This record gives sequence, C-alpha cells and structure tokens, in this order.
Amino acid sequence: TTLGWSSGSLITTGLIGLILLSRRSWCEELADPRLTGLSSSEAAVHVFLKIPVFTAVIEEAVFRGVLHAALVALYPTPVAIWLGAGLFGLWHIGPGLDQAEASQVEGSKRLRHTVLTVVATTFAGLFLVWLRIETGSIWAPVAVHATVNMTMATMARRAGRLTTRT
Repeated sequence: TTLGWSSGSLITTGLIGLILLSRRSWCEELADPRLTGLSSSEAAVHVFLKIPVFTAVIEEAVFRGVLHAALVALYPTPVAIWLGAGLFGLWHIGPGLDQAEASQVEGSKRLRHTVLTVVATTFAGLFLVWLRIETGSIWAPVAVHATVNMTMATMARRAGRLTTRT
C-alpha cells in the first residue's frame, strides 16, 4: 500500500539521516545552507508544501507517468526503465550544482557532489519506476519520493544548524 511504502521510506530515510548526523564530516556533507537560512515557517512551507506538491507530484507525473509510458511504447521495457532512470538522474544535475554552490563546495569536490547526486537519483529513479510498475500507480512513488525528500530536507536543515554551532 501507499501508506506502507511511505512509512518504510520514513523509517529508512530517518535512520540514514541520523547516521549522517552522527559524524561531523558526514554532517557537513548533508548540510544545506539554503534550508538553514529559512525561518521556521518558511521551512515548514518548503517541507510540507513545496516538496510534496511541487517536487514529488510533478516529477512523478512526468517521469513515472508520461515519460515512462512514452519510453515503454518506444523501447523494450528494460531499456525504457534505464532510460527513464538516467534522465531522472540527469534532471538532478542542476539541484546538485545548486546545493554545492550554496555549500561553497569548489573544484573536484563540486564535481564529485554533482556526480553522486546524479548517480543516487538515477538509482532512486530505478526504484521508483519499479514501484510504479509493481503498484500500477504513480501514487506509491509520489509518497516515497515526497517522504524521502521531506525527511532529507529536515535532516539537511538540522545538519546545517549543527555545523554552524560548532
């Protein structure tokens, strides 16, 4: 069910976030000054409105809805799945660069950060399209996508606060 997938995502992502918060170097990697600089009400709007509606719903409708259907119509299913996941990963070059810039990451570390973002979101795209196929709906992927992004944004805000305090 959608609730089950969302709950599992919350637990898994929450545990990963807590592990990342446990070490200073990982915490610094996770920190996002764009989120740390928001007021509590701005952060709430970002986490509870912008992420689920303007990120998860729209990206899932495009990538696991329209694009997936078009790719499956044009290519064998395995090729369509990998192409969609790869395009989802490439879609995240901009956000990876934006976060690196906001965190003042330069040179090879900036490239590494962006490549890791693309690789991670490509594999996330593989999982999300598998979930879409398994459930026959985009709603479970929407729930998982929203839950993961909301949880990690909360953790990135916390990480930013922890690293600026010490």
